[in-house]
Amino acid sequence: MNSDDDLTPEAAAAEVGRAAWQVRRRARWPGWMFPVFAAIAIAGIVTAVAGLVIYQTVMPQHFTGWLLLLAALMVSPYFVGAWRWLHL
Repeated sequence: MNSDDDLTPEAAAAEVGRAAWQVRRRARWPGWMFPVFAAIAIAGIVTAVAGLVIYQTVMPQHFTGWLLLLAALMVSPYFVGAWRWLHL
């Protein structure tokens, strides 16, 4: 802003309001971050428990291929969350 510009009181108030709105909008991201992390922590726990239950009850013992598939299933919520976070 130059010192030559004449800013009316109404224009100054509008500029202050615009700047305050931008600050409030940028300050909200931590509020969205925590529920997203919680949804990822819950999805991870659900898939881990489901995977362990399936491994102990349904799958044949000592079958490494299925174990690797279940491990991939258990970590998938974390990868999906990271991908969505980085591509916002």
